[in-house]
This record gives sequence, C-alpha cells and structure tokens, in this order.
Amino acid sequence: VNDVDVNYSVATDPTEINLLPLTTTNRRVASIRPGEETIVSFPLQALKTATVKPYKIEVSAKYTSGSATATERDEVAVEVRGKPEMRLAGVQVDKDTVYQGTPFSISVQLENTGSGDAKSVKTVLVDGAMEGVMTSYVGTVEVDDTGSAIFDVRDPEPGKKKITALITFEDAYGNGFTEPVEIEYFITEATEDYTLPIAAVLV
Repeated sequence: VNDVDVNYSVATDPTEINLLPLTTTNRRVASIRPGEETIVSFPLQALKTATVKPYKIEVSAKYTSGSATATERDEVAVEVRGKPEMRLAGVQVDKDTVYQGTPFSISVQLENTGSGDAKSVKTVLVDGAMEGVMTSYVGTVEVDDTGSAIFDVRDPEPGKKKITALITFEDAYGNGFTEPVEIEYFITEATEDYTLPIAAVLV
C-alpha cells in the first residue's frame, strides 16, 4: 500500500479538553510492503485537570492500493492515571521546651496534593544523633487529604536542628515514590540535674 495517511482524534466532549496533542494529529507513511509492519506514534499529554479514567482515541488510516483508495478505522483506549504527590504540611512538637536527652514527640503533617491516592505511606527520619522510633506508618492518604507521622524520640545534642524525613508511598498501580523533606526543631541545653532531690530528716 502507498500514501498512508494516519489520523487520530480524542472521542470526548468538545467542551472538555483533557488530552493535549504535543504534535500534529496526522502522520504520513510513503509505503508499506506486504508482510511489513510500520509503527506510527503520537505523543499526548494529560492535563492536570483531566478526569482519571480511560479515553477513547479514534484512529483512521487512509491509503491507496493499486488504483483503489480505502480507509480503515479503529479505536484504542488511553488510560489517564492519577499520580499522588506528598508534601510537608507542618511540624509540631508536643512540648514548648524540649531539653536534650529527654523524650518528646514530633508530629509531621503530610498533604497529598496530587491527582491520585497515596498508598502505603511511610515516613523515616534520617539523623544519626536522634534516638527512638524513627519510622512511622501512615497508610493511605487520599487526594487533597492529610495524614500525620508520629515519632517518639529523644535528641542528646542541643541546638537548632534540621533533619531529613523520607516519605515513601505508592500509587494505585504499585509504582513506588520517595519524597525527601526537611523538618526543623530546637533542642534546649540541659543545665540542671534531673535526678529527684532526697530530703533527710534527723531526729
């Protein structure tokens, strides 16, 4: 066959633009010999506002064979998948003043700003000096929702701290993602002995 013109269009409501062509919607192939296969590809981009669902793509190929002209039509499905995106929404410490070496809790608030649910969300604190529970399992965080990672820890070194928290999560299809974020807190130097005083009474 000769002079093969391949075109496509998205079968959707014209008032809703969800898939954006990145090139022209037409490709031309000079000829295809018997038994030969030619792949024609068209890059598309799903807009952030696109609904997560399959979309029908109508494809047509017009060609000449000898003196005759023919057109073949078919439909293919393109599935737009949601992608979770986790970001740091806030950090809270359960005490107004945290002294070095004393236990405290850090609550790390996470927000899913993506277009798909984040599953198996886990947060790990990465810091050599900190002691305690360094891993917090959050579970599923839906789109536009938040979750909290709680850590019961102690820090033996005073001063302003900036440590890294690694957020790991999966999308609905099992693809894994890792997002590093930085959290800050302050440890006050312990200047007193925290042992209880003993009072002796002599009679």
